[in-house]
Amino acid sequence: MRLKFRRDRRPGMPIEPAWAFYPKYAWELVSRNGRLLANWLRLEIYRQRLRRDPKRHAYMDEALAPVVESETETMALFTHSASARDAVKHIHHVEELTHGGARPAPSIASDVAPRPAPVSVPAE
Repeated sequence: MRLKFRRDRRPGMPIEPAWAFYPKYAWELVSRNGRLLANWLRLEIYRQRLRRDPKRHAYMDEALAPVVESETETMALFTHSASARDAVKHIHHVEELTHGGARPAPSIASDVAPRPAPVSVPAE
């Protein structure tokens, strides 16, 4: 968003008269802020609907599910580069040193239960 001034014109262009400039400028401000308000209200209504949904805590998809140990070897997030593979290797090494190998290496997102089946959310 930029500030507009009536006297800011390109060289050689005449200064726009006040009776033409200010109504046009006011309409731009009102319409722009009206669209912003409409988008905010749409998102706010959606947010309130989600907060009132009694099944909101049961929702789980692949992006929200914690990573289990077997996925650190197969998911692209952990294998796409040498630094990602080194980070996984480092986490495994630290776990082995701190727990002496007495328990299995942790999942990346902490020791949690395996991933539950996804719950489908009906589209409205």
